[in-house]
Amino acid sequence: MLILLYFFIRYLVYLFIGIFSLGAVVSLYILISPYLPSCQNRSVWWPRLLHGSVLSVGFTLSGVFIAFRNEPTVWPLQDFMAVCMLTVCVGSIRIRSLRTVTVMLSLLLVYDVFFVFITPYFTKDHKSVMASVALYPKERIPMAITMPHFPRSRQEVTCFPHRFSLLGFGDIALPGIFASFCLSFDYFSHPTGRPIYFVVCVISYLFGLVFTEVSLLLMRTPQPAMLYIVPSMLAGIFFTAWCRGHFKMMWKGMMDASPAPPPGAVQDLMEVSQPSEDDPPLAADTSSVMAESSAEDNVPLIA
Repeated sequence: MLILLYFFIRYLVYLFIGIFSLGAVVSLYILISPYLPSCQNRSVWWPRLLHGSVLSVGFTLSGVFIAFRNEPTVWPLQDFMAVCMLTVCVGSIRIRSLRTVTVMLSLLLVYDVFFVFITPYFTKDHKSVMASVALYPKERIPMAITMPHFPRSRQEVTCFPHRFSLLGFGDIALPGIFASFCLSFDYFSHPTGRPIYFVVCVISYLFGLVFTEVSLLLMRTPQPAMLYIVPSMLAGIFFTAWCRGHFKMMWKGMMDASPAPPPGAVQDLMEVSQPSEDDPPLAADTSSVMAESSAEDNVPLIA
């Protein structure tokens, strides 16, 4: 897809703008609709009015973004729409094992490094494919979180920033899915404990972003964020899981093992399974049933 964007960006950029705008409307409705009353009762009109109002707000925001998409002041609206889409994406995808998420992150790291560091050797202008697509001068593909740079001097202080840093959807979505997996494993292994793995995952992700920003400042060239985010997150989770003795369980997958029962559950189960004195013995019941069935069917039983 990135290769197609590189060669046909003047045509495909409008397709991606439309997909982004429509996806933001749907995502905003998905996030807000659970808190609205149901529309099943068609005799009541005001729940349908609320649902329609949410869709109207979403289409209005998308229209404003499309109209002012090239203005430097539209970045808060773009980031809000992007956060809605990323929240729905992370919430709708579930990973079962650490092995799966490790393979996904590793492939994304190779993909990121290749299109940032390797492709300049094959292009005519010696610019990376990733940077050429992300920094297209005529139109800006909105599939990224945009943050303005802090002013370096008083002369650069302005309400209309023109220098931005971009963080692509892939640099947020897959780490977010990884964090969701860590939070699920926290509840799976310790239902009443603290979310240790989730906290470690988020802190490791923040460290990766810090390393990315430092490398941007030092090298003055576009950097693949996953080159710093993936090792930071995997190292933090691997080390924590190894120290806590959960590495094999996380690597193979949560679905392959059952969580430990809470304290007292085994004793309660034994008390329930023990027969009381008033109950007839199980052997007598079984023999009587077998005798009745044999008498009716005239089938001899082997002693």
